[in-house]
Amino acid sequence: MVPKPCGFSLSIYPHIRRALLLGFRLNGYKALQRAQFSVIDRLSVGIILLDQATRVAFANCAAHSMAEHHGPLRLRNSILTTVSATHSQRLQQLIQAALRGAPTGTMSIPHPDDGRLFTVLVSSIRSRDIDRFGGLGMRDLAAMAFISDPARPLKIPIEWIMDAYGLTQAEARVALCASSGASVREVATHLNISPNTVKTHLRHVFAKTGASRQAELARLIASLGLLSDSGAD
Repeated sequence: MVPKPCGFSLSIYPHIRRALLLGFRLNGYKALQRAQFSVIDRLSVGIILLDQATRVAFANCAAHSMAEHHGPLRLRNSILTTVSATHSQRLQQLIQAALRGAPTGTMSIPHPDDGRLFTVLVSSIRSRDIDRFGGLGMRDLAAMAFISDPARPLKIPIEWIMDAYGLTQAEARVALCASSGASVREVATHLNISPNTVKTHLRHVFAKTGASRQAELARLIASLGLLSDSGAD
């Protein structure tokens, strides 16, 4: 039985961190100690755990796939980089900032083949979260990186969005469609409603979720996808 998400604050990363830790609990500590990490490996979002030396301590299957077959990431000798020197430098800056306890950092990395933008978010790991990794021999963890691929959209039930943020069904449908990056006109066409209706629903969605722009809404919706996927069979 997948628990319903509740108690969402206005900030973004506590949702994703909570989802990751929920996945740990759902899968069970004994399974994690066998290094299966099966729950995290089922996520379509790439998750990478980094230690104090900025070396990769763990990367799930999605993250590894993004580093293979000419993907935008590189994971070599436990070092996380990108295919571009410029983007690698920016990524290292975000990781170093996370090590210093700075707020969540965000950047985009283009895919070398088709140019689609992968969203990368880097966050520090708090001391109370490190305790959860201690049994896995990972007490030196310091940062988490989350990478989303626009070509692998998360399948999120409308009911989850409605329950999490108190949205009506119409508002939830607009929120889900808009979170993919679609314009107001594209959302209207897709849902067969007028652009003015889309704008009205989006105003309500932003007010209820606390998001101030479409990109932030996308991250909030993505956090629900993590919870949904982590409870999948």
